Amino acid sequence: MTEKNCSECGEKLSAKSAICSACGYDNGLSSKPLGRRVNDHFIIIVVLVVALAALLVYQSTSKDQAVTGDPHQPPADPMGYENNMADFVNSLPTDYKALVSMGNALMDQSNFAMAVECYERAVEQQPGNPDVLTDLGACWHALGNDAKAIAAFGQALEYDPKHSVAKFNMGIVYLNRGDSALARHWWGKLLEENPPAELRERIQSIMP
Repeated sequence: MTEKNCSECGEKLSAKSAICSACGYDNGLSSKPLGRRVNDHFIIIVVLVVALAALLVYQSTSKDQAVTGDPHQPPADPMGYENNMADFVNSLPTDYKALVSMGNALMDQSNFAMAVECYERAVEQQPGNPDVLTDLGACWHALGNDAKAIAAFGQALEYDPKHSVAKFNMGIVYLNRGDSALARHWWGKLLEENPPAELRERIQSIMP
């Protein structure tokens, strides 16, 4: 049996588990959330269990994270707004950058419905940012609305035909829908464009 090492810390893995006993990193590519940097862009792998566990990447569009006390940060307990979404919507900032920053923070906390509200308002102001559209699509996918996810990724690709994360996510959505042919179509196009090594490895590990 081939010996495997943790891709995070390099320690030897147990033959029975993909989780590293040294650092706790889950080396199972199809069933974990994961944060990485690809060409200086922060991406998150979101686990969505539908017909299968799949990987979804979103492109964080703001490298400047809000600090404690920033009025554009989501509330410390954003889940408290879920019983009254109207209060949350009414509390949203109107500034484009603030909306994107709040959307990113909410998405990091898996508050996808609230993140959608932020991203959609940002897109209304500036529709041409493919990173925001890609994050919006990722949120719609996490909420189970693949039609809107595909539409958002498609818009992102209209503005940037070589947006690697949007193409990767297109493949994920179609794979989850059981359309492996279209998943291969999108991932094949992405592989032809020499994507970042991280995305190439992920595609090769899950492409049907």
